[in-house]
Amino acid sequence: MNVRLMGSLCLMLAAALPAAAAASAAPAQERTPTISVTGTASAVREPDIARTSLSVETSGETASEATQQNAAIAARVRSAVEGRGIPASAIVTHYYSLRYNPRPEPTPQTVPMRRPAGATVVNGERYGYVVSHTLEITSSPNKVGAVIDAAIAAGATSVGGVVYDLSNRHGAYLEALRQAVADAKSQALAAAAASGARLGATRRIVVGGERVLAPMQAPSMRALAAQVPTEVTPGEVRIFANVSITYELVR
Repeated sequence: MNVRLMGSLCLMLAAALPAAAAASAAPAQERTPTISVTGTASAVREPDIARTSLSVETSGETASEATQQNAAIAARVRSAVEGRGIPASAIVTHYYSLRYNPRPEPTPQTVPMRRPAGATVVNGERYGYVVSHTLEITSSPNKVGAVIDAAIAAGATSVGGVVYDLSNRHGAYLEALRQAVADAKSQALAAAAASGARLGATRRIVVGGERVLAPMQAPSMRALAAQVPTEVTPGEVRIFANVSITYELVR
């Protein structure tokens, strides 16, 4: 045989060997049956953090008048809340805005609308320069009612709501994640047994993101004249976790 032809055949054979080996290995790997399951679980905790949203809204003929009035009331609100045992660091500005709201053009009416000249609040609507300052107060859940009462008495104009949370949310999530893994494995064991197989090695694990279901309340403001304390009862905080696991099946 020609030496050059033999050399070409050897090179072709050498190139084909790795491809043939990979082709023979792939079916062997694909022949291993697997099962994929998704486990879910949640951890329930009593909240130990409450975030209360309070707003101070003022209006004036000039921006300076509206902002100065708002700053004075907000300062009184801060002082009153601190007087209920809340540290200054737990009272932060969550939102602040200054806008101009022009008065609507007067329209002919059968009965003239009584509106004092220069009034910036008419029938609950603010005109002129309007300042909205929202404070977020972080406290223990049992102090929410006292915080609301103190703030309203000091001049806060609205309560946006209360959101509850956990100081150790990550710890609750890890517990839920462990339970989710156990849930996934129990599903896989049941399915494998039903099919006449047993679980082998773990092939793949995908951990889902954390999800929190925290109660949010918009407490009603009671009449201060009656001096009835505001009562706010928190619900439970639920932390969810999910995980997808793929196992090999052994016959």
